[in-house]
Amino acid sequence: MLYEIYKENKEGNDYCVGDLHGNYTALYALLDQIGFNKEKDRLFCLGDLTDRGLDSNKVLELLKNKWLFTIRGNHEDILIGHGLKSYEECYPENINKNGNQWFFSESLEHRQAIINRLNELPYAIQVGKIGLVHAYPLPDWKDTLKAIKNKNKIKIGNIIWSRTASKAVQKGEKIEAIKNIDVVLVGHHIFENPERHANVIFLDTGYFSGGSLTAVNLKTLKVAGRVFAKG
Repeated sequence: MLYEIYKENKEGNDYCVGDLHGNYTALYALLDQIGFNKEKDRLFCLGDLTDRGLDSNKVLELLKNKWLFTIRGNHEDILIGHGLKSYEECYPENINKNGNQWFFSESLEHRQAIINRLNELPYAIQVGKIGLVHAYPLPDWKDTLKAIKNKNKIKIGNIIWSRTASKAVQKGEKIEAIKNIDVVLVGHHIFENPERHANVIFLDTGYFSGGSLTAVNLKTLKVAGRVFAKG
């Protein structure tokens, strides 16, 4: 599925979290903190489920749960690109930088199963009138979904890799609101605290680098909970 659209949750709460990067324990601490109800609530993740943290496989196992939904991030894209190639074929310097080492210790059969599952993940999710992408959408949400539907590699690359807007707001520059959507939540680029600029919420607060893992309630668009890395 290239993108997915869901109605608002009428039975419980919808939450969104930033990049997990294999931090399974932190995620469950956050779910406990917000009182997450697996029978009624839904959790939407902004991609980058794996790498850098200790428990990439355990986080991937969570994809079996009906209460968890996620989009594809650049780290999912990286693993798909590695495929079944050897460690040496995939530029060890980049592997170490991106925290992909764990992937090469898995059997080829398991690696293929991971790749198959990651290939099923959408590049965007819409929940009611709220959009979710990993890095940044196109200026118009309709164009974002159209580019994904048409499998436009360059535009999809920007959607999961671009840091232009994130760096701009960190420099104090203003950004334009994304058209044809109420709010968009993004991850990918680390902020000390979640920030909203125009109608975009930047939610990656960098747990793996000593920051925090943050959850936002999609009904209120307020921070529902934060778990800070121990250091």
